Amino acid sequence: MTEVGSTARTLDATNNRITDIPDTVLQLTTLQRLLLANNSIMTVPQSLCMSLTALKVLVLDNNTIASLPDAIGSMTRLERLSIASNVLAVLPDSIGKLHALKELDVPGNKLKACVGGDVFFVCVCVCVKHTFVHTSCVIPAWGAVCMLNNIENRPFSPPSHLNQKALPDTLSTCTLLHSINASDNYITSIPSSLGQLTNLNTLSLDSNRIGAVPPVVLQGCVRLQTLSLHNNLITIEELEATEGYASFDARRRGKFDKKIAGGLAIGPGGLDEGIDRRR
Repeated sequence: MTEVGSTARTLDATNNRITDIPDTVLQLTTLQRLLLANNSIMTVPQSLCMSLTALKVLVLDNNTIASLPDAIGSMTRLERLSIASNVLAVLPDSIGKLHALKELDVPGNKLKACVGGDVFFVCVCVCVKHTFVHTSCVIPAWGAVCMLNNIENRPFSPPSHLNQKALPDTLSTCTLLHSINASDNYITSIPSSLGQLTNLNTLSLDSNRIGAVPPVVLQGCVRLQTLSLHNNLITIEELEATEGYASFDARRRGKFDKKIAGGLAIGPGGLDEGIDRRR
């Protein structure tokens, strides 16, 4: 593999039994496409992100990845990031450094707003009456930590990463984004900051727990034509009553008009409104 390291542009190792990304991959510094879908990868090494800075496409679908390293922000040429069907709980704030990013696909994960009470950790070390106590069992974060710290009457401030949105506000700095797919997660709200994505064309959030769409998203995302919210809490009536919906709906219908003019037939269900009507 090192013999082609200076010339390789694509590495496709899809559909294997890879559990760890080998160090030899880090030597392929000219790679532009790395395809590792349908494996058993659990972690993305910091070193991978820092070494393969020429990558434009990174596909990690159908693995068992629970988190992305902060160093993902080093991949500043990345245009497509696809991590569908893993077990991601949050996206790192550093994803906002991917200023070339055009497509973000993270459906089928476990993305949700992260607060202290939802986090579990291993190995808590405390000093109780000058006796060092170590426990290696997994315990709920805030209940345990606050209790243990109260013994010493010491304040405990939660780390910032334990209070994080399912979709980080830093995504708003990825101004070239034209498609976000975060369907089939546990997302309860859409960040208002996404309204800054003026190139966003498609926002797919089916099968989440979303109850409202911020007006600024409908107003600020001036190229948004597809907003898919099937199987969420919000109703079509609530969406239609949201400020900015009329202009979004005009763009949505314009998309279908172009398809019809191009000879594409609309199915028997009519135009997809992107949201379920309650019956």
